[in-house]
Amino acid sequence: MALLSLGDLESAPTDIREALQGRLPVNLYRVMMHAPTALRAFLAFASRMAANKVGKQLREVIILRIAAIRGIGYVLHQHRQLAAAMGFRAAKIAAIEAGDHLSTELCDTERALMRVAEELTLEGRASRRAYDALAHYFTPEQIIEAVMIAGQYFMLGAFLSTFEVEVEAEGEISAEAYLARTDLKPKIL
Repeated sequence: MALLSLGDLESAPTDIREALQGRLPVNLYRVMMHAPTALRAFLAFASRMAANKVGKQLREVIILRIAAIRGIGYVLHQHRQLAAAMGFRAAKIAAIEAGDHLSTELCDTERALMRVAEELTLEGRASRRAYDALAHYFTPEQIIEAVMIAGQYFMLGAFLSTFEVEVEAEGEISAEAYLARTDLKPKIL
């Protein structure tokens, strides 16, 4: 059970209710409702990072790899479903989580992103070799955004683990809901 109760979306301040419209009703936001200012800041940052230039599918590679390394069950649960809804095959998701750089499910761009995600997670920085590999596929802007996406999920993992936020009940959020997500578009708070 979460250390803090789940907030009631209906009794949230108007700006928070509006900001959460089109987002999945995840327990993460309901726990964050205990700190409305932090929730507002998180939603603004998360929206901007979701609308990145790396791309939605490559963003999932970063998220799934970090969540697997750090054992962030909540994020794995959410993003396995999201990746599947985006068309990732189960074997590809498994290869990303396992860090299987030899998997034929992955392309070289995905492998380069996985390497950077691994080094950021395990070493706190990406090596020059990993950076150079990423620079072969991405612009400086995209590389910066990839690193910031990684940082976002380090923070999220710490939050979810500290407050013991539980995964939503099975079936509470459908694959169709993941496809219909509107929180992948920036919202200004």
